[in-house]
Amino acid sequence: MTDRRVPPTVARSLGGPAYRRTLLAVLLVVTAGCGALPAGTDQPTAADTLTPVPVPNATDDPGPDGESLPPGVSANGTLDVDRLARAHADALAGTSYTETFARTVTVAGAPTTVRQSLRRVAVDGNATLVERAGTTLAPRRTVYSDPRGTYLRVSDPNRTRVVELNGSGRVPTPEATVSRFLDGPAVDVTPVERRGTVLYRIAATPEDGPAVLEARRETVTATNVSVTALVARSGFVRELAVTYVREDRTRQQRVRLAVEYTGLGTTDVARPSWVPVNESRERSVP
Repeated sequence: MTDRRVPPTVARSLGGPAYRRTLLAVLLVVTAGCGALPAGTDQPTAADTLTPVPVPNATDDPGPDGESLPPGVSANGTLDVDRLARAHADALAGTSYTETFARTVTVAGAPTTVRQSLRRVAVDGNATLVERAGTTLAPRRTVYSDPRGTYLRVSDPNRTRVVELNGSGRVPTPEATVSRFLDGPAVDVTPVERRGTVLYRIAATPEDGPAVLEARRETVTATNVSVTALVARSGFVRELAVTYVREDRTRQQRVRLAVEYTGLGTTDVARPSWVPVNESRERSVP
């Protein structure tokens, strides 16, 4: 879909190397351990694929307290990410929604290989369903949680088993997700139109040069880092995308991380049939 640009563009000011190191160090830790996604699976619409063009008129979502920009975004291009993250969480509070996180790694070579992973989180009141899948041989994992308990279903070609877990599982909150992706002091902000509604494309491109990062057990050198978000005036962050290039031994990898929020008020999480009815137990299922 083409999103049309609404002038003017808010001023730009970029952070330094410390911003880039902090951003990617957190992101690489967050994405470690995801499962994988079949190659043909649809990915979230990426904010950095927008093609804005001039448009004369558009309606807008109302902003809190009569503000002309999303909470935390200033006309000089500075960003208060904590304030924006809180507004995003407030927009999702009390409603159902689906969060889809996709990671795509394209490895240069002959042939070029693509690895994909997906985490989809559906939230409906006190019920949560988390699904992980992808192109690796790792088993598919699904976690269901409600006030009665939390259950993990692990599926591979030979066996499917269900285990009751302690706690509610580890899923980043919407507020934490926004804070991690947009951890930077200043950004470009451009109004764009989508279906007659004005949104804000928030973009940060750290200064040139490699960043040496520590990500759990490995050292990562990342270049060409780009961060983009598509945000409503209320502060609801519809889409987030991060792209960067890293070196893996002698092969270059292009990495793309994308998050999309959909199904607001329409996501329905039903208790799966594979969840045990009464006693806590581990069992094999068909």
